[in-house]
Order: sequence, then structure tokens, then C-alpha cells
Amino acid sequence: MTTPATDRALLDLVALADSHDHMNIRVMLQSAGVKVIGQLMSEVAYRKSVTAVVRAGNAAPAAETYVAYEEIAEAKRQENERRMAGRPHTPVPEQPDALHILVEEDDGSDRVWRYRFEAIEGWSLLEFGIQLPPGD
Repeated sequence: MTTPATDRALLDLVALADSHDHMNIRVMLQSAGVKVIGQLMSEVAYRKSVTAVVRAGNAAPAAETYVAYEEIAEAKRQENERRMAGRPHTPVPEQPDALHILVEEDDGSDRVWRYRFEAIEGWSLLEFGIQLPPGD
């Protein structure tokens, strides 16, 4: 949930990551005194990652519930794109309700995390760019 105290710059970066899957936005977050470094990811990519984990387990039929969450996230993205098409210099109409981040663990594996904005005590921007898809 975003509140008036939510850091506007961080909210804008998260909204940008939500709108495009090819953004390379690396941040350091501090939450509950713990620092985490990772790449912001869209809600759509986060939802797809969670669905893949559920499908890989022994409760694969439950994955359809998570596919519905993917579809909701994609519909929200498309609605924001539609709204922005008419007003390109305005803030994203529907603000993100959480931050999604891909973190490389100590063992080299990747893990996705979802943080509520109110849980974030501080943050730092480490890298900002665009990741072109292979072949571009």
C-alpha cells in the first residue's frame, strides 16, 4: 500500500519497472535492518515466476489460481498504458501496491521478493538502464 510517506522517487522507479520488462534498475533496499541488493522487476514478471514455482511442485493444478493473478497484473499494465497514451507526461494512473525484486542468493540462485512499500526503510539506486532482448 502506498501512503503519503511513500518515497515518490522509488514509487516512480517501481512504476517504470512495472510498465516494461526490459528495464535494468538495480537497487539496494533496507528493510527491518537487512540490506538486499537486486533488480526491480515488473509485477507481471513476478507473477509469472511464482506461477512457474507452483507448476514445478506437486500442487501443479493450483497454478491456475496464479495464472489468474498474472492476467490481472497484465490487464493493469495494459490499462495504465492506455491511460498514459492520452497523457504522456502524467504520473502512472494506478500506482503499484508493492515492489518486486529479483535477488541473487549467496548460492548463486535467483529468488524473487515482494516488499510492501511501508516495509522499506531506505534504498539506493545502483544501476539504471535498458536490457535489450536477445537479437536486438
